[in-house]
Amino acid sequence: MHVTHRTTRPNQQDHLPDKSLHSHVVVFNATYDAEERKFKAAQIGQIKKDVPFYEAAYQNRLASNLREMGCGIRRKDKAFEIEGVNEALCKKFSRRTETVELAKRTIEGKYGVIFGLEAKAKLGATTRLYKVDIREDHLARYWVCRLTEKEKELLASLKGRLSYGMKQ
Repeated sequence: MHVTHRTTRPNQQDHLPDKSLHSHVVVFNATYDAEERKFKAAQIGQIKKDVPFYEAAYQNRLASNLREMGCGIRRKDKAFEIEGVNEALCKKFSRRTETVELAKRTIEGKYGVIFGLEAKAKLGATTRLYKVDIREDHLARYWVCRLTEKEKELLASLKGRLSYGMKQ
């Protein structure tokens, strides 16, 4: 099952989500054996091992679709960002990430522990607020209101930019 989300969880500051296009894929650990007429556990070990491949394929397809729409892209870690969107603007709409990072730094400083990726993911789950039911057109107006005039001009100028660090 594939579920696409367009927002983050609400953040601590105003209890509203930021824009964030992402997907979740769920594989049910069951398969039906027609011969024995019963459900059995699925053998998904290889699928789990191949998750990096599937993530890369997803990122590549999303990047390709954005380039077809006229957006330039640039590599960032295992993913990409839209070319022309600066780090400050990305950070402005990544408040959940900042909340998790702040909690991580606070706990590391207080207890002297170092968080790995798995522990950080659990921290993200424990710091998240409940989802809110707000129409996306209302959220879009809210997101635009958070932009400065300069940021609006920047976003309006993105179409037609060349990709950086990726094959055209």
